[in-house]
Amino acid sequence: MPASAPSTKPTSWLITIALPFAFFAAEAVLFQVVGGAYSSDFSSTSSDEAAHFVTGLMVREFMVNGDWLHPVEFARNYYLHYPKVAIGHWPPLYYALLAGWQLLWGSSRAAALGFVAMVGAAVSTTMFVAGRRVCTPPMAFVTGATFLALPLAREAGSQVMAELLVTLSLLVATLICAEAVRIDSRRSWVAFGVAAGCAVLVSGSGWSIGLVPPLVVLFAGRLELLRSPRLWLAAATALGLCAPWYIVTQPLRAAEGAFIGGGMAFVRQALVAFPTAALDGLGTVLATLAVIGLVSAAIRRSPDTAPLYSAVAVLPFAKVLLHVLVPAGLEARYVLGAMPSALLLAGLGIDACVDRAAPRRRAALRGLLLVAALLPVAFAGATMTPQIVHGYAEAAQEVSTAAAPQVILLASDSRGEGAWIAALAARRPAPADFVLRASKVFVDEDWLGRNPTDRFASLAETKSMLDASPITTVVLDRTTDAVERRSYHDRLARAVREDTAWRRVAIYPLHRFGVAVPGGLEVFRRTTLPPVPADAAHLASLGMRADLR
Repeated sequence: MPASAPSTKPTSWLITIALPFAFFAAEAVLFQVVGGAYSSDFSSTSSDEAAHFVTGLMVREFMVNGDWLHPVEFARNYYLHYPKVAIGHWPPLYYALLAGWQLLWGSSRAAALGFVAMVGAAVSTTMFVAGRRVCTPPMAFVTGATFLALPLAREAGSQVMAELLVTLSLLVATLICAEAVRIDSRRSWVAFGVAAGCAVLVSGSGWSIGLVPPLVVLFAGRLELLRSPRLWLAAATALGLCAPWYIVTQPLRAAEGAFIGGGMAFVRQALVAFPTAALDGLGTVLATLAVIGLVSAAIRRSPDTAPLYSAVAVLPFAKVLLHVLVPAGLEARYVLGAMPSALLLAGLGIDACVDRAAPRRRAALRGLLLVAALLPVAFAGATMTPQIVHGYAEAAQEVSTAAAPQVILLASDSRGEGAWIAALAARRPAPADFVLRASKVFVDEDWLGRNPTDRFASLAETKSMLDASPITTVVLDRTTDAVERRSYHDRLARAVREDTAWRRVAIYPLHRFGVAVPGGLEVFRRTTLPPVPADAAHLASLGMRADLR
């Protein structure tokens, strides 16, 4: 049953926030270590990881050395050095927070993973604080610890991605919404508006928070609030914070064609894919307990607790509904934001089952239910295969030791390109070298790689482009994913191997997803180095458009 109100003693903050946060932070770092996060390069499971990391570094450099009157030009120039900047595609708050962390702790992958671990710990701590009003304090603590152990959370915690911050921002905004519905004050609704605006500025999936207030008002039985000017003040506050960014960057996203094909076919797929992903992520026992908790919340709620119970219940629905209606993809990571609410309901479900038992059997029943719920989670975690990509960082480090600036042409797949560029950017956050992605130089295509058109369609054209360019170094990845391998990979490899103007200077082993390739990465350098351009004009003539993608 729900715990009493938190104590106001001086030790309350230590017990309810500081100590749980320290425990959860240690748990998050432990799972990172066990999952091989610190021994892997970037782009282990998602090609977006490198873009998030490099964009954070770009914001960090802008904070230190940027021209505050011309931020777009700074971003475009940074992209031409490290073409994995995507702040126009994604909103800015995640990068601002990551950049602030990097100012304190450095530009390494380990430092960025520390930021991710702290965000994960904050999610679990917030669950614990909220859970003490939903279920018993021990059960609230277990739900927080269980969240970090879920396979979806462990995967998100092993990458420099925004999923955990999206989850935190949605959870915090939802809890503030519950309090606003309960007390209906101007201050609480403005606080919700600020929290909701921040959630949307973390990620586009934060727009799901817009579905939460009407659903909470409906299920809490407070329909009169729909006419309250304070509720609409919250909406205006949220839109005032986030709408300018989305309006300014809309032309860029429209040009990218960032969404996959939609329509009813996508909706039908999503209606199956996302509930299935949620069920797989929780396990059958936890999902069943969450349903019991939902029923218990509906039965036990009072005017004081109804907003909180309703908010916890509607957040998963709002998060999944957005991704069903907006065709951004069918990736399982999109349901991570629903997991805290589901776990809190599962904790309430365990307490509801225990309360119906005889007093002398409650301890044993609680333990039995916990074991039954957590065993599948433990098994799923123990059988997770670390997604390790290794070798790009070592090669990037060696190539970047050249005294003079270079123009490096990199031919790989999206993950290999990202791993290389992020490793080079981590070593030199203030860029000197220019990196060219062969996927952008040799092919015209949209953000999602659709409708590709070769720009240099023959071996002769490829050699002519190399001869006329200021490219000093070519890096060939022999482990390119078969799905992403294009004809230009072979043409470029033949061009540098057959032309005496190029010589192979190094070869590096690569390890990708359990497969070791001894000669996976080859580095070729021009025998007579051309001058590197002082600006981006010549690079632009090669097709390197600074469109932040």
